[in-house]
Amino acid sequence: MTAFRPLHYREGYLPIEDYGLIGDRTTAALVGRDGSISWMCLPRFDSSPLFCRILDAKHGGSFTVSLEGLSESRQFYQGDTRVLVTEMRCPLGLIRLTDAFSLRSGADQSEDVPAGRSELVRSVTVLDGRIDLTIEIEPRGGAHAEAHGEGLRLRCPAHPGVELHLQAKGARPVPQLTNRLNLSSGDRLELILRWGSRLSSHIYIVPEDPLRETIQGWHRWMRRFQYDGPKEPLVRRSAITLKLLDYTPNGAIVAAPTYPTRMVATASTIASGLSAGKGLLYRYLPEESPDGLPGHDGAFLLCSFWLVDNLAHQGRLDEALDLSGSLCARAGSLGLLPEEIDPGSGAFLGNYPQAFSHIGVISSGVNLARLMKKAAAR
Repeated sequence: MTAFRPLHYREGYLPIEDYGLIGDRTTAALVGRDGSISWMCLPRFDSSPLFCRILDAKHGGSFTVSLEGLSESRQFYQGDTRVLVTEMRCPLGLIRLTDAFSLRSGADQSEDVPAGRSELVRSVTVLDGRIDLTIEIEPRGGAHAEAHGEGLRLRCPAHPGVELHLQAKGARPVPQLTNRLNLSSGDRLELILRWGSRLSSHIYIVPEDPLRETIQGWHRWMRRFQYDGPKEPLVRRSAITLKLLDYTPNGAIVAAPTYPTRMVATASTIASGLSAGKGLLYRYLPEESPDGLPGHDGAFLLCSFWLVDNLAHQGRLDEALDLSGSLCARAGSLGLLPEEIDPGSGAFLGNYPQAFSHIGVISSGVNLARLMKKAAAR
């Protein structure tokens, strides 16, 4: 389990490596170590973002569950699932925030059909002390709230096609968009944000334990996952990440026979010409191939995983394993990788988490495992 760490903001923004990913294969959200959901598109991945503070700290909006005087926090996933736990601590106490997009009871994620319930569950438990909890829902462009059944109906002018309903179960009611609650050790509060056609009804039956059903759904899918090779925990996490993003690794990870001398020379030239140091590679050199874009590129992780595959197929397994190990070590505490790495600082850059990078983790791991077994059998 990861250690508690202080929170540091850069010009008002958390570093992107301080976010965890949750989702249901239809949409996804990024949850910060400060308890904020700062990126979330509804009702689909390609919809307009409802919350996007990660890009605009002043006007982007977020859904925040945090405690007054927050000093440090940590995040981890519950086993082989995409259920994210954020533990936050202040001088007066400690809370656990568990976040997930809930799955239908008995959902089989191996089928190509929606498994989600169109709802986000945020469960808060006070583990120690007496704390002041802040709950704030601020969609991009603002929102109007009105009483609806046992919760709130939210209408967002910037998102006329999205109707939201917030329901609270547990220690305290949540009567408005900004709430400050005083809670004590043992208190629990469950927030359920829902969207979709079911909102027309004033009666909605909340599952007894939506988080338990969601955990069971992820475990059910992961029982089919088989891998016996290097960096197994990160490969397993990469598989879950790709599944959440609705990717399926296919023939692209199959090892090829066919590294003639010319290919070896080409790989060597690319590795030296595009090197960013410490096993990192650039996609290209803008000073030699100007792209007309402002700023500068970081090292592109997938290129380095391709180099792992090249070294492995050349029979240079020790070098391939060393490089693979150094790349996997760059993953954040949640096992997530970005698109690019800043070669100097190691900071995450570009899209996050990046499917290409996680495809590289799996592809290189499978190729290394296969070639290592082949070499051992000789």
